[in-house]
Amino acid sequence: ANYNRMSSGEFEEKIGEALDNEDMVRKHIVQDLYYIGARLGQKMTLVRTAFNFFLMGLVVSVLVASIIMLFIN
Repeated sequence: ANYNRMSSGEFEEKIGEALDNEDMVRKHIVQDLYYIGARLGQKMTLVRTAFNFFLMGLVVSVLVASIIMLFIN
């Protein structure tokens, strides 16, 4: 169930049903952990890509600055 699209009353009803059934609670916890992990993996891929671009830009900037300093002196 997607709780963020439910009204307060529906949410309370679903949570009450889930708490009465231990297997359902376990199932929801496992599903939540899976989706949290999958989303975290996606975010870390984006962070890694952004960091790689940052490092490439930093290296290129240092190289260009070094070359310019060589020609100025």
